[in-house]
Amino acid sequence: MKKYIPLLAFLALFLLTQSCQAPKEQKIVVLKLDDVTAGDNGEIVSSRWQRVADYIEGKKIKAGFGIIGFSLAENNPEYFKWITDRAGRGYIEFWNHGYYNRTKGDTIGEFEGTYDQQLRALQLTDSLAKANLGLQLNVWGPHWTSTNRDTDKALSQLPQINMTLGSPRNPRHFKGYVMPHNLDMEYPVHNPNFDEFLKAYRGRWNGLDYFY
Repeated sequence: MKKYIPLLAFLALFLLTQSCQAPKEQKIVVLKLDDVTAGDNGEIVSSRWQRVADYIEGKKIKAGFGIIGFSLAENNPEYFKWITDRAGRGYIEFWNHGYYNRTKGDTIGEFEGTYDQQLRALQLTDSLAKANLGLQLNVWGPHWTSTNRDTDKALSQLPQINMTLGSPRNPRHFKGYVMPHNLDMEYPVHNPNFDEFLKAYRGRWNGLDYFY
C-alpha cells in the first residue's frame, strides 16, 4: 500500500485519539466525506459542512470532500470561493463524486447506467471543476449508486483520475488504485452510530493497514 501514498494528497494521516481507547500502534485513517453541494436559504454551504471544515482546519488534519457536480453548474461565486479557499489551505482535497442530483424516485443509480451516461457524468463534474474552480479532481467515488462493468471503462477515459474509492472491483481498464472500503460509520446508512463504529474498528484493528 505504501507505494500509493504519494497519490493520496487528501488522506487524513493522523493518530487515533485515546478517546477511542485504541491500541498504541499507529494506523492510517482516511476521512472520506461525501456530498458537498451549495447551501440553501442564503447559506454558502450547509452549517454542517461549515462546522466540519472549520474543525478539520482547526485541528490541522486532512480530509477528502466529494463534490456532486450539479452544484457547480450554476454561477455561484461565493460557493466556488468557499471550495477554492479550502483547497488552497492544503487540509481538504475535493474529489469527483459524480454529477447528478439523485432523488428517491430514481430507479437506477448514476453509475448503473450505460457507458455513455457514466462517462458524461464523470466528464461533466471534471470539466466544471476545472472551469469554475481551477481544480483538477484526481479521485472519484460513486454517489448513492452501485457500479457496473461500464464504470471501469468510463473511468479509464479520464487519466487524471488516479484513484477511486471502493469501486469498481477488479477493474480491467482503469489503471489507477482502487481503495477498498473497510469500515462504516453509519448503521444503517445515514444513521451515524459511534458504538457500532467502535466495535467494528476494534474488531478489525489487527488485520488492516488503514481505515476508510
